[in-house]
Amino acid sequence: MVVPKPLNKKQSESGKVSGLSFMHLSDSIKQFNFGKNLSPTDAVIQFEPRECSETDALLSSRAQGTTTRKDAGRSAEPLCSMVLQILVPFLLAGLGTVSAGMLLNVIQSWDVFLEVTEIFILIPAVLGMKGNLEMTLASRLSTAVNAGKMENPKEKWALILGNLALKQLQATLLGFLASFLAIVLGWMAEGELSLKHVVLLCSTSVSTAFVASLLQGVLMVGVIVGCKRMNINPDNVATPMAASFGDLITLSLLAGFSHWFYSLMGERKSTGFHGPAVSPSPADGSCSQHPDLWDVSQAWVVNAVHLCVADFYPYVLYLVNLSYICLIPVWVAVSSKHPASLLLLRSGWEPIVTAMVISSLGGLILDKTVSNQNLSGVVLYAPVINGVGGNLVSIQSSRISTNLHLNFSPGELPEERRGCFNPCRIFFGPGANHQSARVLLLLVLPGQLLFLFTVYLMKGGLTAPSPLLTLFYLSASLLQVFLLLCLADCMVHRLWRRGKDPDSYAIPYLTALGDLLGTALTSLAVFLLWCIGD
Repeated sequence: MVVPKPLNKKQSESGKVSGLSFMHLSDSIKQFNFGKNLSPTDAVIQFEPRECSETDALLSSRAQGTTTRKDAGRSAEPLCSMVLQILVPFLLAGLGTVSAGMLLNVIQSWDVFLEVTEIFILIPAVLGMKGNLEMTLASRLSTAVNAGKMENPKEKWALILGNLALKQLQATLLGFLASFLAIVLGWMAEGELSLKHVVLLCSTSVSTAFVASLLQGVLMVGVIVGCKRMNINPDNVATPMAASFGDLITLSLLAGFSHWFYSLMGERKSTGFHGPAVSPSPADGSCSQHPDLWDVSQAWVVNAVHLCVADFYPYVLYLVNLSYICLIPVWVAVSSKHPASLLLLRSGWEPIVTAMVISSLGGLILDKTVSNQNLSGVVLYAPVINGVGGNLVSIQSSRISTNLHLNFSPGELPEERRGCFNPCRIFFGPGANHQSARVLLLLVLPGQLLFLFTVYLMKGGLTAPSPLLTLFYLSASLLQVFLLLCLADCMVHRLWRRGKDPDSYAIPYLTALGDLLGTALTSLAVFLLWCIGD
């Protein structure tokens, strides 16, 4: 242990403890600065051991205490570089959400969506769950990259595999929970419950969550590793890339699984065991044309398979759900091998479960809105406004979290954040987070105009959005993002002050609130337009 010498004899005799300010000049040289005197009580408080959290697994220096850099939060990256790194993934994410909105506008007329209306409650819950899992994974890995915890290949892959296994476990359990919430909310709204619908919703939800989580998790790891090799800040790229085409992929899987399972249920009513059709004998008495032996046997096999599947339809879906349940111990065993994922396995369920409940409330609003033919157009715009708001606020949350991880110990806040909450302080200031908040808010209007024009082109250019629709939609989107950015700044700092990891706690709450706000504001805008006859 190195004990610094006092600057003079007077300070040595006074018995006061000098504060240490560490300035890293190189990997092996440290300079001590004795510029401020602290009382012994202050010194004890500053270096008091803290309870370990999931942050400690990524940043080993947390257990030893940390000092605050004077330039913490100052703008370190050029404005042009920040805008470019944010803009490209933001546009890709917007195109993905526009495509998801167009797809939802098409599939809402499918038989399964008309018959099993609880799927509309399931859609925001599953999409929100997928987004939460992807963005929290991206935020955790981005923090690990910025903290230098992915330099060692062995440590890097242990961290990646542990997080992916944890993500699959969360997707499986939350898939069951999402279907349960959709069933309960649907039953409360309609007053009736069908066992077939229960099995269909459960199988569709878990299958969609599991497959989408696996595909997009592998893709997200590739994005993080690629950003590291290209010297790009993953905080600006990873979270919007996680949602770029995630909504489209997840919604496509949900529509495909639900249609497939529903078609099996429909075939059960009409499927019969019939042989191949044989053409009747001609009137002139000539020999009739009979099918070949291969065609006969093939038709009998196909009919037999259809009949068996139709008769055992409930059991097939039960086996599907059972197979996902049997994989749960595997994901638990793999995720428990890394300290970071082990801590999240024990304590990381509260935010994502609460976020799913919030998203399900947004789904209930969507279900009630779509049931009114005059307001059914909300399905075209709700995924866009929800996706844009969630993408932008996830970037800001990830950036604030990384700044806190690198410059402050858990429970310690920057000087400017120790007073009362002030929304103006979020957007006006010299720090990098203030600058990014301004950039993200300014991206809303041009981005949404571009996405509205894209919707117009994808619909064939036949019906342009009216000026009132454009005004109401842009106002709803701007209000949503403004509120989310204010909530992000307040929530991330409050979680950090309580010793919680914002990477795992803040994003689920923020994206879920974004879905709820976006769906509610879009429904309100469409309702007002209908009232004034636009």
